Amino acid sequence: MSVVDLFERHHPAVFGYIRRRVRNPADAEELSQEVFLRAHKAWPRYAATGRDAAWIFRIASNVLSNFKRDDRRAPPVVSAVDLELEAPAGDADPNAKFDLERAIAALPEHEAEAFLLRESAGLGYDEIAAITGATTDAVRNRIFRARSALRTALSSRDIGKGTR
Repeated sequence: MSVVDLFERHHPAVFGYIRRRVRNPADAEELSQEVFLRAHKAWPRYAATGRDAAWIFRIASNVLSNFKRDDRRAPPVVSAVDLELEAPAGDADPNAKFDLERAIAALPEHEAEAFLLRESAGLGYDEIAAITGATTDAVRNRIFRARSALRTALSSRDIGKGTR
């Protein structure tokens, strides 16, 4: 496997994970590029263990941590153009994706990170634990709490609209 293979295999998931964490497409693209630049630089030290997703998402997690530590960045702004681009096609509620994004953003940082690493990246509990520095049981609990909070947030949205 090469760095190009790694990019082709994981770029969509890495971008999606970062996009949900920073909520700004331009920042997400820039940070995704940084992830793969760092992966390229670290490639000679990478021991091909078959856990390339865990390795690349650890890099992504570190890039996000550095990004969030930067006090000079303004809070992300979601524009009407962003919302139009994200609206699902067909008869689906165009606000559903935005509501999900807002619900994820409202989660505590450690719960949102564990949830997105599981759902966006498809990583296992042990891999998430290694990336976040938490125990496997803590990761399970964080994901459970995140799912519960999201279910509550999204179902209360549906009840309020009478769509349930």
